[in-house]
Amino acid sequence: MSQCLSCESELVRVHIYWFDPVINEANESSSACSSELRLPVETGTPPFWSGKGGYSPDRKEQVMLRLAPRLEPAIFPALMPALTLHDTLTRTDREVTPLDGKTLRFYCCGPTVYGPAHIGNFRTFVAQDVMRRVVEAADTPTLHVRNITDVDDKTIRDSQKAGQSLGDFTNGWTEKFHADCDALNLLRPHVEPSAVAHIPHQIAMIEKLVANGHAYAAADSSVYFRVSSFKDYGKLSHLEDRELRLGASEAASATDNDEYTKDSLTDFALWKARKP
Repeated sequence: MSQCLSCESELVRVHIYWFDPVINEANESSSACSSELRLPVETGTPPFWSGKGGYSPDRKEQVMLRLAPRLEPAIFPALMPALTLHDTLTRTDREVTPLDGKTLRFYCCGPTVYGPAHIGNFRTFVAQDVMRRVVEAADTPTLHVRNITDVDDKTIRDSQKAGQSLGDFTNGWTEKFHADCDALNLLRPHVEPSAVAHIPHQIAMIEKLVANGHAYAAADSSVYFRVSSFKDYGKLSHLEDRELRLGASEAASATDNDEYTKDSLTDFALWKARKP
């Protein structure tokens, strides 16, 4: 990526070239990634976009900005509008800001490593990566946490089929996942906890939920979360109790029919008993 800056009366002229990894050269002629931008020099003045060839009488100069994967930190924060995400609780778009005013901390659900992740999985991981890059490009530090689910019914089942230990089996697919992430140029999370490494923490949390009446052990020794104990359950998705029951019934009939071991169809498993 090449860049040239020069001061011109009220504006900074910025030339940023898209780096095309396919042809491995700077491509200045791609109109698909070009937009025009007038960037005022004054600190704190919000920039504004104009269409190609557009003119605004309140500014004498215009500059061309070609979108690039990375911009200089001194330039890009000034270009950034506020980052907003849709809040399912209020059903409004809300600005994303760090709770402590310093670092934006966010958790993303990671892969279950029993096979290769597919394009639908990576759509999620790419979206997470784009959000993180946008936040960091605006000079806001991030703490990105993404888990690895390396123990569940599928990992146990397929490791046994492969004649491997659970650890060897999931480690191989975790390495494959990381290689695919690297091929897509995704940033590695700052923290990547595995489910197996945190089993003691999970047990301690479940024991606390049981002690407080929010979970219970069923006849087969599986442990379920008692949805009725949490009055705001479903509030984020605006689901009514009838819809929750219908969804739970359909999900149960499509899997192992464990509705017979639960107090309610809406309750869900926190810990599944070992199957013979």
